[in-house]
Amino acid sequence: MLDTEPASASQRRTWFMELIAPGIPQHHLPFALDVFGEIDIAALQHSLDYIVERHESLRTIFVDDDGTLRQVIGAPRPKLMLVDAPPGPTPDLKTSLREHVAAPFNLSEGPLIRLIVVKRAPGVHVLVFVLHHIIADNLSLGLFVRETAEAYTSFCARNIPAFAPLPWQYADFAIAEARWLATRTFQARLRNYAVNLGPAMTQLDFGADRTVSSGSAIASELLAVDTATLDRLKEVAQQTGVTLFTVLLASLQTVLAPYANGRDFVIAVPIAGRGSDGAEDIIGPFANVIALKASTRAALTMAELVTDVGRQLVDTLEYDVRRQVN
Repeated sequence: MLDTEPASASQRRTWFMELIAPGIPQHHLPFALDVFGEIDIAALQHSLDYIVERHESLRTIFVDDDGTLRQVIGAPRPKLMLVDAPPGPTPDLKTSLREHVAAPFNLSEGPLIRLIVVKRAPGVHVLVFVLHHIIADNLSLGLFVRETAEAYTSFCARNIPAFAPLPWQYADFAIAEARWLATRTFQARLRNYAVNLGPAMTQLDFGADRTVSSGSAIASELLAVDTATLDRLKEVAQQTGVTLFTVLLASLQTVLAPYANGRDFVIAVPIAGRGSDGAEDIIGPFANVIALKASTRAALTMAELVTDVGRQLVDTLEYDVRRQVN
C-alpha cells in the first residue's frame, strides 16, 4: 500500500507549469562533478539507495486525484546509468551531458531523480545528478550531493553511514501547510495581502528591442558590480539597518521604475522557505516566491526607499505559507 499525502503549494505550482509546458528542462536541477580515479559502482548505488530511503521526497510521484494533486510515497528506486562519453572533442561531451539533463521525467511514474556516471577515460568520470524541481529545490540539491558523497565514503570503507535521524519528512510539511492554508488566520492575512498589492498593476515596457518572445520562459540580464560599489552598498545597508539584499532590491526598483506605465508594479522575490525547525536537513521543494509592490513615486529619498522595501519584506513574509511542522 502506497502512502498518499496532499501536495504542497510549491509542488502544485510546478505541476501546473508542467501541464502548460511538459518536460521543459527549466524544472530540472542538475549538478555535475568530475571524478578522477576509479569509482566503486556498487558502493555508489548503495549510497543512492540509502539517501533515497532516507528522504521520502526522493521516492515520491504525483497523481491527479479527481482534480486534486496528491503525492504518492513509494516510487520506483532510481538506478545508476552507466554511459561512455561520446568519441570526439569536448563539445560532443557537453552536448551529451545536456541531453541527459534535459531528458524528461514522468511525474506520475517516476523515479524523479537520476544519477549518470559518464566514463571519459580509464579513471576519469563525470557524475551527473538530476532532480526534478517538484521534489527538491536548489538547497536540496546541495544537501543531496553532500549526503551521497558522505554515504559513498562510508560504503567504500565497508561501514554504514552515520547520519542523524531526520526529525520529519517533506510530506509532514505538506500536511502542516495544508492545515495552515485552511485556517481563518491565513485567509485573513491573504485578503490583507491582496489589498496591499492592489487590484491593478502596472506593466513594464522595455521597448520593442527588449520584448520577450512568446513562449520564452525567462529573460535575464547580468550586471557586474565592482568591489568599491559593493562596499558602498554594504555601508548603505548597515546605515539603514537592512540587509544587502534589501538595498539591491531597492536599487532594482529604481532601475525598473522609469519603464512602468503606471504608479505601481510587482517584483517577485524568491525565498528559501525553510523556516520550520529541522528543514535545513530535509530534501524537498521549500523554496517559495513572494510578490512585493514597487512604486514609481519620486518623493522617496533612497534612504526612505530602502527602509520601505525592508519593511515590505518583513510584512510580506508574514503571508508566506511556510509554517513550522508540529
